[in-house]
Amino acid sequence: MKSKIAVLGGGSWGATVASHMAKQGHKVVLWEFVESQVKFMKEKRTLPFMTLLKIPPAMDITADMAEALSGADIVFSAVPSQFVRGTWKKAAAALAKAPEAIVSLSKGIEERTLMRMSEVIADEYPEAKGKVAVVSGPSHAEEVARD
Repeated sequence: MKSKIAVLGGGSWGATVASHMAKQGHKVVLWEFVESQVKFMKEKRTLPFMTLLKIPPAMDITADMAEALSGADIVFSAVPSQFVRGTWKKAAAALAKAPEAIVSLSKGIEERTLMRMSEVIADEYPEAKGKVAVVSGPSHAEEVARD
């Protein structure tokens, strides 16, 4: 069964994971908060700093959090760790229904609380408790972008 996936964070890792999932036939919406980055990705279907990534035409890109999260079955969180809490404050307010799963792609711990990113997500969005998976390991966006 194909899922509706929202990816929060349009940097190299978020855009690469979103593109990979779209190539697998999932309906994917990538959220990026920098409007100029959204415009570039929509027009060029790549990233200015990683042109080997080819963003599939069917993948949506938006700066509107509610649009990205609307009806999402799975949410990938790929924002830098220092922005996870702020992003999930906004995401919690924008989610009309809890997704089936949340996947944290962000590395590190929160400096102030020493929480893992999965814990920060659950702290800001209590409905996430028990639904957060974590992806870690030695992989690079460039490797995934090359399939």
